[in-house]
Amino acid sequence: MKKPAHMTEREGGQTPRPDNWTGPILAIHGLAPGQQLAILTALAARQVVLLVGPHGTAKSLLPMKMAATLGLTGRYFPAHMVQLEDLIGWVAPDVGNGKLVYFRGEASIFNTEFALFDELFRAPVRLQAKLLEILLEKRIMGEKTPLQHVWLAANPAAAEYHANPIDLALLARVGLMLEMPSARDLDPDELSQVISSGNKCARAGDSRKWLPGVLERASSPELLEAVKQEDGEDLARYVENLMWTVLARYPDDADRMDGRTLNMVHRLLVHSRSVLEVCGERSPLEQDSENIGLVVEQA
Repeated sequence: MKKPAHMTEREGGQTPRPDNWTGPILAIHGLAPGQQLAILTALAARQVVLLVGPHGTAKSLLPMKMAATLGLTGRYFPAHMVQLEDLIGWVAPDVGNGKLVYFRGEASIFNTEFALFDELFRAPVRLQAKLLEILLEKRIMGEKTPLQHVWLAANPAAAEYHANPIDLALLARVGLMLEMPSARDLDPDELSQVISSGNKCARAGDSRKWLPGVLERASSPELLEAVKQEDGEDLARYVENLMWTVLARYPDDADRMDGRTLNMVHRLLVHSRSVLEVCGERSPLEQDSENIGLVVEQA
């Protein structure tokens, strides 16, 4: 693809970008290059991310680190404990004006730009209903919030972890589900650093120098339109083939392959290509889809 002018004429010609995709460019040990690309794609597309893994796998560390890197106000909300009033504030009567007002603390959703809702699989039904509105519209009780990114985290849905039934409509809003690497997935050097430091933060280059710029470029309307013009037919055909593959293999899940889901897949593929363009990389369409967690085998 020929690079648009806005990609080559800014501050000397090029957006700062990561030097080595095989290293921990997001400063978290154990993430494979494809997983790091998937995270960048979800950030550029502002899609909901669900991190799944046992305790101690950096499920809360990663999103809070991303918030700090992007200069956004990040908040951690334990979904199994948080009350609706914690998110929207406490209601009190304004007798003089004859109306109700909200008293909101610093930790409310209205003072949050990057939210992590942890322990998703323990969330009570009442909070799940509010989460659906937050994920769908970034609003709560009909009121707009300053949220830019909403991430979720959960332990595996296994017998050793308590879990509540999760509304499938809620999970349908997840653009990327990422399995976080555990200690056994780390190479010896990474494992040694984790043991000695007590956390999974890697000694890597400062991603603040390149991440905001990469995301800004990758989400620019001009570049996204250029990707669609170059690869639009292939992307649409690929998503359609993927739909028929899923329907053939999992006929009982046919109702999950709705138009919104297919559009979400298409949007992620477009943003994945855009991120790669900004970073000076290209990969086959099948590899892009593997990076964002799709089943690629054709029926």
